[in-house]
Amino acid sequence: MKIRLVAASGKSKPELLVALAYAGPNPDLGGAYSAFVKKAKSTGDLSTDTRATSIFYAHDAKSAKRVVFCGMGKRADITTETLRRAVDGCLESLTQSGQHHRAATLLHFKAQRLAQAGQVEEARSAFRQAVTVLREPGHYRSHVIEAAMEWASWEIGSGHLDQLEEPIELVISHSDDAAAPSLMARLSFQQAMFFAMNPTMGESDEDPKVVVGRWIALAADQYLEGDRLADANGVYIHLADWLDSQGEYKAASEILDLVAQGAMTTGDINVIWRSALVVANRLEREANGEEAIHLLTETLESCEADDPATRGAQHFELASLLNATGRGAEALVHHEIALAELVDGSVRDRARILLDYGLSCWLIHDEQRALSMWRQALASAERTADRDFIAEIAQRIDTLLMERQDLVSVARIELLETVIEQGKRCRWELVANGSDLPLRLAEEYARTDVHPERVTELIRTLEDLAETVSTMGIPQD
Repeated sequence: MKIRLVAASGKSKPELLVALAYAGPNPDLGGAYSAFVKKAKSTGDLSTDTRATSIFYAHDAKSAKRVVFCGMGKRADITTETLRRAVDGCLESLTQSGQHHRAATLLHFKAQRLAQAGQVEEARSAFRQAVTVLREPGHYRSHVIEAAMEWASWEIGSGHLDQLEEPIELVISHSDDAAAPSLMARLSFQQAMFFAMNPTMGESDEDPKVVVGRWIALAADQYLEGDRLADANGVYIHLADWLDSQGEYKAASEILDLVAQGAMTTGDINVIWRSALVVANRLEREANGEEAIHLLTETLESCEADDPATRGAQHFELASLLNATGRGAEALVHHEIALAELVDGSVRDRARILLDYGLSCWLIHDEQRALSMWRQALASAERTADRDFIAEIAQRIDTLLMERQDLVSVARIELLETVIEQGKRCRWELVANGSDLPLRLAEEYARTDVHPERVTELIRTLEDLAETVSTMGIPQD
């Protein structure tokens, strides 16, 4: 049940598209949706009245299977409460029309928005309601499992490990004996990654490494119990990679040797590649870049995947290693292959490849080509509508631009303005959420004597934020 917040581009083709319909101009979904929105509005089938819900089914092969419009009334009258009521009205309409899976999708969207707003109990209630909506018809077992897993994953990611009992019980009670171990393995691995990222939140006074290792080992054992050897090997490689990053080279090498021996016996190309990648990354960290590249190049020659997506990932990983060792020119051909193989890949993957592709161009002092790649990377990131991901991509690009700001100052200002303007439209509150991108833009304005009024505006924002922090304190979470 993948939920995304997307810009109105007309290019999205999800199972369900939920849009807000305000009084006045027609809702602008762009592309294939424009004509049918105009017709539906003119015939009165699309209502913009507050809490009104209009459901449409696929009108051509290029659009979402179902489009649901939530009536919002006048835009000037919108408040958080009217928005909540509109979503609830849409949810009620979907449930009454038997669209239980769509209703659950909308509830997950609601839960995520509540979680982002810090309303933990309300978010948990929305996750629970999504499961309930799917259970009531009695024939959505797989969807119930998916919804419960999503709920459990959210609890883990939020650090609410003491709240896992309910969603896990739902997963187990709706799973057959063969599938349950693998599902539990996914959650065990997620808990391992949580402890790896939050070592101070361990279960006891144990060494954080022991806690992480125990959960990863449990995940691997659970995969083996479910006869999922490939997944178990993948978990073991993650464990070796993590141990390697912690300086536990001997333990990591022992695990990799065992996994690689098994992979050579079975001919598992993916495991062989991932094992080699762990070793290559270690060599690069130890300043043995030439040896790392030699190892990964030889492995690619003997174990290049047949699957396009996997082959693209292999070339991207080799290109990244080449960039890390300053060999941008050699990385270019591998980035080209990675992009070509990513025909149906995610926009996040595309953004990351374009970001690294731009770095290759930057390393060979082809600034204009680098800027072109980075603009495309940022455009792909913006399609995720994920504030943190967009800010991360923009920050990494800007950090590189700062190295040669005398050459690319105008482009740097344009890039920062694009992100910050989007942040204002989406009410991201970048400064309040820890991003220094607005400050970077203000510094560049001041350095180039451009838009002094915007520098003053940002200073006021920072002063207000500092006063708020001084008065209320910095939240501990």
